[in-house]
Amino acid sequence: MANFFSDILIDVNNDVIIDAGEVSGNALIATSVVDLTSEPATNDVVLYCDLPSNCKIKSLIFFNDDLDSTNTVAVDIGIYAGERIVRTDGTVFNENEVIDAETFSNDENFFFQANIGEDMRYITNGNAFVNLGGYANSQLALWELAGIANLPEDPFKYLRIGAKIVGPFGTFVAGKTMLQVTYVGKT
Repeated sequence: MANFFSDILIDVNNDVIIDAGEVSGNALIATSVVDLTSEPATNDVVLYCDLPSNCKIKSLIFFNDDLDSTNTVAVDIGIYAGERIVRTDGTVFNENEVIDAETFSNDENFFFQANIGEDMRYITNGNAFVNLGGYANSQLALWELAGIANLPEDPFKYLRIGAKIVGPFGTFVAGKTMLQVTYVGKT
């Protein structure tokens, strides 16, 4: 399995982690771009920007070139560890390790055509974010969204959004994919 990393356009790593239970903060935008010059294989992960674990996502918009001219590639959009996390029960998630691969999308095939902006919060194909409350989940911190499956407490660490390739490319075409996240956090 290979990871493809983004070029950070806006550095969000100077954020101050919000105190547990705090709901106020500033609306911030994190944007990252990945230049896919070689074909990702099934189970490869495209990793995007780091976000504070207790930020609240307000939009999660993907843009991409036409990366597969035959309409077969599929991706899961989920949450990955941005740094090493040790849960209080001893479970460890190492940097770039999956926490929940399908938080925002399951088997979605938007990489197959040029995409001028698709908000993952409104995709309904196996989307835990929508299926477990949609708008109500936009009030949850990122660690709580990951906690649907695996992260029962705020680690006060950075988490990443990632796209795992779950269906093979038919005819790969090199291009770019971009993620723009609007979230509430503190700077």
